[in-house]
Amino acid sequence: MSEPRLSHGFKLLQILLEQLPDGRVFTTGEAVRAGSELELTTAHVHKLLSDLASGAILARPRRGLYVMRPPFGGRDEVLPIAIAVRAEIGRA
Repeated sequence: MSEPRLSHGFKLLQILLEQLPDGRVFTTGEAVRAGSELELTTAHVHKLLSDLASGAILARPRRGLYVMRPPFGGRDEVLPIAIAVRAEIGRA
């Protein structure tokens, strides 16, 4: 991952941590909204998410749902039940 993309990716994660009610579990739509604060296009946010997931910073338990891995937002893994609950909320 190149340095500017890495910087944008970490800024995106910071905004998500500050804004999300569900902590480190978020949807693609929430990331796109957060990315708009950085003036990132939807395509750019999708690329950042892909890069962060392939770099072991994010986990992608299902399409459109991402989980920040430690140490981002906390030192412990997100509990599987929290991911499952968030996945159901995202479908509603």
